Amino acid sequence: VCVAETGDNFPGGMKCVTTGWGLTRHNAPDTPALLQQAALPLLTNDECRRFWGNKISNLMICAGASGASSCMGDSGGPL
Repeated sequence: VCVAETGDNFPGGMKCVTTGWGLTRHNAPDTPALLQQAALPLLTNDECRRFWGNKISNLMICAGASGASSCMGDSGGPL
């Protein structure tokens, strides 16, 4: 498992992978039996603030793209 170090740079557009056991649809009755993964581009914090406003701090990393994201049950999972 790679762990970020002080001074590491994670520019917008960098491709990352997230995994989790969370819902695969917002209205799914159950979580999946198999671990799920999604490839996501990182967003700059300025890009992320356009969607989430002042909820985004400089201590956060924002990732996502149309059609791919984490969902309920994935909080705290790896990126």
